[in-house]
Amino acid sequence: MKILISGLFGVANFGDELFSKVISEELKDRGYDDLFVFTYDDSITKKNVTGKYTVFPAFSFYSSTILKNIRTMRKIDLTLIGGGGLFNQVFFFQTIPNYSAPALLALLFGKQYAIHGIEIGSIKSPFLKSLTQFVFKNASYVMYRDQKSFDRALAKTENHFIGKDLSHSFLNRYFGKSRISIENGLLVINLQHALKYKEEEVLGLIDQLKDRVGSIKIVVVSKEEAVDATVFASKIAFSSAISVDYFEDIDTNLSVLASADILITEKFHFTLAGFHSQKEQYVISRTTKVREFVKDCQLNAESGVEQLAEGIYLFKPSESARSGYSAKLASDTMSYFDSIPASVQKKRKNSLGIKTRALLFLLQSFVLCIYHRAKSTGPYEIEPETL
Repeated sequence: MKILISGLFGVANFGDELFSKVISEELKDRGYDDLFVFTYDDSITKKNVTGKYTVFPAFSFYSSTILKNIRTMRKIDLTLIGGGGLFNQVFFFQTIPNYSAPALLALLFGKQYAIHGIEIGSIKSPFLKSLTQFVFKNASYVMYRDQKSFDRALAKTENHFIGKDLSHSFLNRYFGKSRISIENGLLVINLQHALKYKEEEVLGLIDQLKDRVGSIKIVVVSKEEAVDATVFASKIAFSSAISVDYFEDIDTNLSVLASADILITEKFHFTLAGFHSQKEQYVISRTTKVREFVKDCQLNAESGVEQLAEGIYLFKPSESARSGYSAKLASDTMSYFDSIPASVQKKRKNSLGIKTRALLFLLQSFVLCIYHRAKSTGPYEIEPETL
């Protein structure tokens, strides 16, 4: 079976690169090793997806390579789309058409596609709303990553449900192995927006911890973040070593995290990694996905989560949590991966009406993406106007 993994891969975002690693390894563990990967930059993706795979260029699907992309899609048996906010208009206009294209072609060719771990964001364009609704309605199944996204969904069927993050089983296994070597008083900081907007709170927290800290390592996943982190490091009143490290690969990031005594982060997937590794972890975030995870943990008393202030949480180290809720999350995720191929590998028969609409959406997307691509400069260009 040929499987296309489609996500926001190759942009050096920890959570998305983690998804590419997790999904490819989980599928290969189950014998599905004929993989295609939808990526913006394969130099990043190849650091995280192990083994052989075929590159499927993501930027942009609607480009001079569209005929090649269509020929490739005819070979694909199953398309897995997902991870994060792919279906929103926050980044740039082409995001939703790009990630809808494999789904539309799957409908035309009678193949299966599924959407997982998805968050529904802001969609103002009537065309993009209609496209998203059509793609979600005709998916084999859609797994939303939180209640808010499920509530905001533009179309729901009996195959739409709320699930857990797909990285739980991988992180549980990773930190369950004997590869955790604790350094003496290492504080690992993984922050981006908080360095600008919550600088006083972060500096105050570091000041409270500094008597227990022997060294500080600020970990980032992009060159842009490294610049901000270096400026921030100069403001920390700390006499010992402070380093700023830039890693694009998941293994190195997790290895550094595993060697820490204390973590400070705002990132959701670093939060999950810290939870499964049972570190003392301070999370500074007001995002829905972090609040939902904290809420889930608090329902499991042994997980030891305390709210210190608005948007600031302390995850206390607890071996009972690792063997309890951590294991349950891992088990739920394993069940999800076990059910993927068997539930969606059969060919589907679509009506002429569905195929016609899919073709019309493809043609409209092609014209509109060519127009918007001429105005944008990269995958994070914000397009405020609507159609």
